[in-house]
Amino acid sequence: MRNSATSPQEREILVPKIFAPFFEDMRYKVAHGGRGSGKSHSFARMLLLSCLKAPERILCAREYQSSIKDSVKQLLDDIIDEYKLYSYFKSKQGEITGANGSKFLFAGLRHDPHKIKSMEGITKCWLEEANVVSQESLDFLIPTIRDEGSEIWMTFNRQHKSDPVDKMFLGEFKRPDATVARVNFSENPFFPNTLRLEMEWDKSHDIGKYEHIWLGKPVQHSDSLIFHGRYKMDETIIPPKGTPLYYGMDFGFSKDPFAFLRCWIDRSKREIYIDMEAYGIGIEINHLCKYIDAIPGSKHYSIKADSSRPDTISFLKNQGYNIIGSRKGKGSVHDGVEFLKSHTIIVHPRCKHLLDELSLYSYKVDKRTGTVMPDIEDKNNHMMDSLRYALEDFTQGTVEVFVG
Repeated sequence: MRNSATSPQEREILVPKIFAPFFEDMRYKVAHGGRGSGKSHSFARMLLLSCLKAPERILCAREYQSSIKDSVKQLLDDIIDEYKLYSYFKSKQGEITGANGSKFLFAGLRHDPHKIKSMEGITKCWLEEANVVSQESLDFLIPTIRDEGSEIWMTFNRQHKSDPVDKMFLGEFKRPDATVARVNFSENPFFPNTLRLEMEWDKSHDIGKYEHIWLGKPVQHSDSLIFHGRYKMDETIIPPKGTPLYYGMDFGFSKDPFAFLRCWIDRSKREIYIDMEAYGIGIEINHLCKYIDAIPGSKHYSIKADSSRPDTISFLKNQGYNIIGSRKGKGSVHDGVEFLKSHTIIVHPRCKHLLDELSLYSYKVDKRTGTVMPDIEDKNNHMMDSLRYALEDFTQGTVEVFVG
């Protein structure tokens, strides 16, 4: 649908039709669903449009925000650029200001509570990735957005039914002061072909993953989920200076995913950190380097890779990478998983594919009895295999780090 700004110079901003109800006044506006639905892009467009119509003071918040790079500011800047709204908005380091006095502010709930508490006159608050926001943060934020007619907007992909925002808006009791819409890729006319390829692969290979990632269905709590409660997101993680980094790689076959990640480990705290991933489907061998080089340090540290593809390993060695095959062997998957389970896994939110797999990686379940079996399902494991390969030497008691 097209919505025009009632300003001296009119601008049309395109938003999918499913978002039409959000133009009506309501205390809470909640859009949830799967990946590629355009929730964040549409909310950004609507909030910019709102600022064109009248002065607004908008807080863009999330649970963790260590820097402005972790916020939705770049998305807003991109839309300002797309619609050539330079005469209406000026983008600075930590805020966006409108010619009519409108302002976008950015903050992390966990790290900037005093900053948020001191903000006056917030007319709208956009809470991105609301599924990871704690109850404590919600209890702090909601009374802070208290001006008459103020609104709280939320976008998220459902994770667990027990998540605070899930219970608040999708639980047994429905709030009368909330507009809630489930939005998926099928409602997004701008759904990119790159994501369509990933979606179609998941749909044909793993219907459960497809329903969770692309249709926005929550993960069912089950004893079969291997890493439930054993991992968390943190946007603030960076490798400490001098810390050895470990790189793991799983090769895709045909249209299977290629998966690559960087991690490090703090053995004293029993914590594993992953801050970078690369992922693609149907990548030709001569295009692999572009994906690998996207992760800093990949040519300086050794890479442990899937040993079932010696031809690909040989090719990458010839490209200058210090890459070796994993040892694998009987029981290696089980041993690797048990090692990972003995640590808390901390993941940067940009590692979306690893987070997907951590939420879905599971043991087999006897369909007749519902009994959880000790065997691990052979799915949702491309990033997980990369992580196991990267830390394989810890599992087997010998650690070598090559730095070129």
